[in-house]
Amino acid sequence: MLYRPEEFAAPAIDARLREIRRLTPRWRRIEERASATLTINLTTTPFDQRELVLARLLDLVVVGPERWGEPLVCPGADITPARPREAFLQLIDRERTYLSNVPIETPLSRVVRALVRLGVLDLIPPVKNNLDRVPDARL
Repeated sequence: MLYRPEEFAAPAIDARLREIRRLTPRWRRIEERASATLTINLTTTPFDQRELVLARLLDLVVVGPERWGEPLVCPGADITPARPREAFLQLIDRERTYLSNVPIETPLSRVVRALVRLGVLDLIPPVKNNLDRVPDARL
């Protein structure tokens, strides 16, 4: 489950992240909604890109592969820390992450909630206009 930086920094992965960012423009207003949107968009990402998108999100908040076995903590006591490794395993198990069927207290949803709380959506460059979209990236 190790990914090289060039894999998760690929143009298709960046295009998917920009599309996700486009869907959550004012994410700080309702953090729970932004977390749900990000989780749904992550689980509806094509199977061959899901893990790479999660790896890129973790990379944006400076959580490298060496820390994926440790609980991802964030400010506030309302989010139970989860290990990114467990979230990756949930993404790999396609039956448990079929489309948007992800209960709120799973490792994936807890990692995504922590990422949102850590400000990952601010670290994704926003889409400036329709020319920034990559039509062949299977969004």
